[in-house]
Amino acid sequence: MTRLAGSYLARGNSEQRARGGTVYGRMVKRFPDDYDLAVSYITAAASYSPPEVAVEAAQHMLKFEPQEHSSLGEVYYRLCSVADRAKDAELLKRVLPWSEKGQPQF
Repeated sequence: MTRLAGSYLARGNSEQRARGGTVYGRMVKRFPDDYDLAVSYITAAASYSPPEVAVEAAQHMLKFEPQEHSSLGEVYYRLCSVADRAKDAELLKRVLPWSEKGQPQF
């Protein structure tokens, strides 16, 4: 499934790219403790999926403690982007402390 989602994102049209976020959403339900999968979900959903899917991805990402990851800065950006796109001030209030928690560590 990871290959399918990645294929949608890399080579798909707009509709298929949006579907990539949905595929990652299904995978995180099967593997809810997989941090790397959560990163892929927020990255895909924030870029191409409808706002409601992106908000789900952000809420899933915020369940984790920030971890060292090559895309951590990208994750911060995507989380803020989702909150802005959804016009969700409460989500942004959760994102900022989460991102601050990870910055001193890494």
